[in-house]
Amino acid sequence: MADFAQRDRFEALLARRLGKAQRELYQATLDELGSEPGFHKLTPEFWQKMSDGYGGAVQKTLESALVEYIKQRVEESGIGIDFAQVNERAAQWAREYSAQLVTRIDDRTREALRQQIEGYYRDGRTLKDLKESIAQTFGPVRAANIAMTETTVAAAHGEDMFEDELRALGLKTTQFWHTNQDGCAAICQPLDGKERGDGWEVGPV
Repeated sequence: MADFAQRDRFEALLARRLGKAQRELYQATLDELGSEPGFHKLTPEFWQKMSDGYGGAVQKTLESALVEYIKQRVEESGIGIDFAQVNERAAQWAREYSAQLVTRIDDRTREALRQQIEGYYRDGRTLKDLKESIAQTFGPVRAANIAMTETTVAAAHGEDMFEDELRALGLKTTQFWHTNQDGCAAICQPLDGKERGDGWEVGPV
């Protein structure tokens, strides 16, 4: 997979959108829990709001990142492809993948909140302690980590789509992983220079 020239821009964009969504969800969580926290207070409507918040942050960003990566590969190769089809496939992938991603984020958030609320009563913590622990669940570090990983996933899928188009033209392709060592996720570092199938497939999710 080629180095994604616009990686930093899309990582920052996704982190910013996730950060905004998480700040809103953090406040919504505090509002639901009130002064006598209980996990049962987090209603189905609350969880739906969480899903919508994360979904709105990730879907269009990942779709745009995927298309931008394919445009880069087209420019590098000098080979023309049908972008009408690419845009349609990109939208479908982003819609389906984002739904899966949001489910995973929701599940991890749900479990984190459950443990934090249980710990509040079990350990005799203050309400301030609980709020601070919940703030970490919706904090900028988590948003940045998600953005870094998922931008890579979008680029990796863009490589797959680009190579599908090349194969449709009768061209043979081989994929190698290229890791940007500046600020990359730890899971990506050992993959640098490896051919697809040697420790990686679509992406390190």
